[in-house]
Amino acid sequence: MIKSIDGTLHILVDGIYKNTKLKDNSYHREILKNDILPKIGGFTVHYFAKIYLNQKNHLKTYDEIENLVNRYILPRWGEYRITSIKKHHIKEWIFNELAMVMSFKTVRKYLTPLNGILEIAIEHEVIDKNPAENIKIPKHDKEDIEIFSSDEVELILKTAKGWFKNYLALSFYTGLRGGEVIALLKNDIDLDSGIINVSKSITKGKVTTPKTASSVRLMPIFTQLLPYIKNQLELTDSNYLFTNINNNHFNNSNHVRGDTKAGRWARLLNKANVEYKRIYATRHTFATQMLNSGKYKIMDIAKLLGHSSPQMIFRNYAKFIKSEHLQIDKDFDLYKKYKKD
Repeated sequence: MIKSIDGTLHILVDGIYKNTKLKDNSYHREILKNDILPKIGGFTVHYFAKIYLNQKNHLKTYDEIENLVNRYILPRWGEYRITSIKKHHIKEWIFNELAMVMSFKTVRKYLTPLNGILEIAIEHEVIDKNPAENIKIPKHDKEDIEIFSSDEVELILKTAKGWFKNYLALSFYTGLRGGEVIALLKNDIDLDSGIINVSKSITKGKVTTPKTASSVRLMPIFTQLLPYIKNQLELTDSNYLFTNINNNHFNNSNHVRGDTKAGRWARLLNKANVEYKRIYATRHTFATQMLNSGKYKIMDIAKLLGHSSPQMIFRNYAKFIKSEHLQIDKDFDLYKKYKKD
């Protein structure tokens, strides 16, 4: 670790802080972190964090990973020498610090980059074992899926106005993710074929391909949705179907709903006298309505939601799947021998 004593920087070596005789400033701190400590065997978490981030910079989730490392890992662990970190240090961090202010689900998210950084230290033969491995974190209770009833959907759409009404109608009748909706272009809408081409997503201002390869898909335009889409095509002057007040695409789907406590979405639900739920519940509502209808195969619903297999459907919506298996012929004799043709 690096410590300032009487205006000069000291580094922790073998349990003792030694004076570097360097004045405490950002320039000298960088020299210590990147040059001096590694050369004297004091490889820090900061040193391997840079390597870790370089290896992740090709990922779509890089911004999120970088944020976790820079805001949460480095302030806590950055100046620790890799060799000084023990399992009990990490357990204390998890259970005495993180678990006091967040769910164990979030704790796991924070632990992932630290674990990855330590793995790189193993690859560089600085440590033999990863102290973050095999730490048992209690399983978090899975949050209940939030959905709106048919009456609530009707109330919401009746209360909403203008482009936001159209945005919500499209969300309720397609189950698209927020980033996919704000990335839609007018030419993604084929009214003649009744198809929406979903091939892009927007996150933090960046237009990218959707979450996974299976998320690139074609969505049918249900008859009930058609008037809303036609109205929105008339409203927009941009190539994008939905735009902000500057007539540009939204940089983030969160900007559509506004602040959760006082934003556009919360005000609408309050006006419609509907209990508050996250706007992502529009996607869950679409999925459950499709399942409850009994008219669509589960694999087809999975594809419409952008999943490559029905696994996510079973995981999230199992209790909403109609029990067709109970509608079998109960007079069937399971153990009766039948002649083969």
